[in-house]
Amino acid sequence: RQSRQARMGRNPKTGEEVPIKPRRVLVFRPSHVLKERINGALAGRSAAAE
Repeated sequence: RQSRQARMGRNPKTGEEVPIKPRRVLVFRPSHVLKERINGALAGRSAAAE
């Protein structure tokens, strides 16, 4: 998990500055298996298109 620090945001309707609290966020990291499958599918597609 990664952490995001507190920061100032803005209410788009009123333009008022609003504090955003610090929070933890998830980060998606694809596995090498997923990368190989996606790259293999894309390589097969481009060869078929030619």
